[in-house]
Parts: sequence; C-alpha cells; structure tokens
Amino acid sequence: MNELPIVQNETHLPIFAGQKRTQLAKQRFLHSYADRLTWQVSVACRDARVGRASYYRWLATDPAFALECKRAERLCHDYVKDKLMMRIVEGNMRAIIFYLQLYHPEFGGVSSKL
Repeated sequence: MNELPIVQNETHLPIFAGQKRTQLAKQRFLHSYADRLTWQVSVACRDARVGRASYYRWLATDPAFALECKRAERLCHDYVKDKLMMRIVEGNMRAIIFYLQLYHPEFGGVSSKL
C-alpha cells in the first residue's frame, strides 16, 4: 500500500490541511474515533462538534486525515478480531461458528447442523 508520510508538529500530532480551528476539529474527531475506541463516525462527529458532511469532505480533500482514519479503522478491525479470538479460545461456540463461516466458506452450513 502506498501510504503518505504524516508531517507532525512538536506535540507529535499530525498536521492536517485547513485553518487552525479545522485542524483542531480533525484532531478532536480522531481522538474520539480512535483513541477513545469509538469507531463510530456519528459519535466522533458529535464529540468533535462537527457535522458528518465535514467529516466526509475532509476525507475527500485531506490525504493526511484520510490516512489517519484508515489507520483507526485498521485498529478497530484488529481489536474486534482479537476479541473474537479470545471468545474462540474460551470455547464460545457462537464465536467458533462465526469464525468458520467467515474465514472458511466450506463450513457455511455448520450452524444449521448444530
């Protein structure tokens, strides 16, 4: 994947395109979206006090912001997969069936046989 380098300031926060208050709004959004493990656009927008339209405009016009959002989504996927694997190790049959159906299509009918 061809990722863009992120320019950071002395506080190690990404520098985004736009005016200072827009940059701060983007940082507030990412704090809610990724750092607080929200991973819900509407909740993060509410926390950052920005509209969803602003979020989608930023995604389209600011490559650094879009990259940080993509990183947050990967973090979310890793977190969820880790939780799923924990349930599998615990012997949770629903988690086992879900995993098999998702990653091994040949087990697609397993839930109807149990």
